[in-house]
Amino acid sequence: MSKRILSLWMVLLLFAGLAGNAQAAVADPQGVSIRVNSPADDTWAGIGDDIVVYVNAFTNVSPDSIQVALSSSADAEKYGDLAIIEVEVDSVKTGDDAKGLSKTWIVTYDVGTGTIETTEKDVVVQVRMVFGTAAKILTNQSEDTITGTSSTEVGDQVKFGIDEVRPSTVGTGIVVTVAIDTAGTASYLGSATQRAFKIDDEVKISLAVLNATFDATVLLVEVDSVTVYAADQAKLIDRAVKQADVGGGALLEGSVTSTFTLAEGDFEGDNIEMLAITFLTDQAGNLSTTSSGGAVEGFSDAQVHIFDVTPPDVEVAHPDPTDAPRFTGDLVGSIDVIQADDGATDTETPDLNPLAFNVKNEDANSVVVTFAAEEVDVTLTAASFTASDDPTDVALPVGTVADED
Repeated sequence: MSKRILSLWMVLLLFAGLAGNAQAAVADPQGVSIRVNSPADDTWAGIGDDIVVYVNAFTNVSPDSIQVALSSSADAEKYGDLAIIEVEVDSVKTGDDAKGLSKTWIVTYDVGTGTIETTEKDVVVQVRMVFGTAAKILTNQSEDTITGTSSTEVGDQVKFGIDEVRPSTVGTGIVVTVAIDTAGTASYLGSATQRAFKIDDEVKISLAVLNATFDATVLLVEVDSVTVYAADQAKLIDRAVKQADVGGGALLEGSVTSTFTLAEGDFEGDNIEMLAITFLTDQAGNLSTTSSGGAVEGFSDAQVHIFDVTPPDVEVAHPDPTDAPRFTGDLVGSIDVIQADDGATDTETPDLNPLAFNVKNEDANSVVVTFAAEEVDVTLTAASFTASDDPTDVALPVGTVADED
């Protein structure tokens, strides 16, 4: 009985040893680890991003050549099916003694406009090292351990997606329409197409995207900015007067309207030309294009409207409540005076003090004068509409009587 029990224990110990070896397989080559510095695990690398890989050596590893491969799988037949980066062996960096590293190769892949567009975040990193005639391939998905370390594994198990393709309407069937809603808005100086928007007005921008589920960014931008950044429209996002982000799920339900309320000081200047523009955004954050060239380009109906959130700067010269609180309703005038002594008639021209003001920062379109709780529309001469630092005398309409109130 005791022999049988002893044999059973020996079998159990043998299986335990085998299991331990399976869990702690030894890496080949020894002393090399792969760490993805960027992007983070389960994220996307889009256009303009860098994929940075650290190939660390814990021992005096001296390969004759090194490749870093971006692959759709850790399987050997998928090696480098996305990209292969040749590494300069002499580009090694000094290791971190505190971590026991003797050297590190830092490898960067610049994600540009290209053809790689993974559907999932399943990209892995593989490293091929050649020692003489022997080639060794490691992967960042490997859980093999490095001897002489504190259970350090070869790989970090990081996976990510790569997208080098911008959302585009070119040959895709995608249709994008964006426009400022002009219903109920005032015409700008009688224009048949341009509308005027001022402080406290609501600006509604409608957006529809057919045959796509991309997210979108809706912008209200100055025409001058569109001109200046025509070659790099991505910069318009940081220079937009108003911005709204729309999820692709919302666009699936049809047209989406983003509403902005204009406030004083939202932007500088008077009577600024603006338009609506939108960019589609894919899963990697790539902005859209409307051509096959790959440059960032937004979608717009190109309809320009006029926006102004700067109140007119009006300066009143007369009346002056501290000096001459009264003003006259006429600019100049004369009266006939009958002399008491001889009955002769003389014409006297009194020194009138008419209403006088100027609009300093912009040309005036219309003026309303309020006095004695009564509003009066004042018709100005053409010269008086022009912005000026000098006050202009203004006559009140015929029939209006201005008293000391």
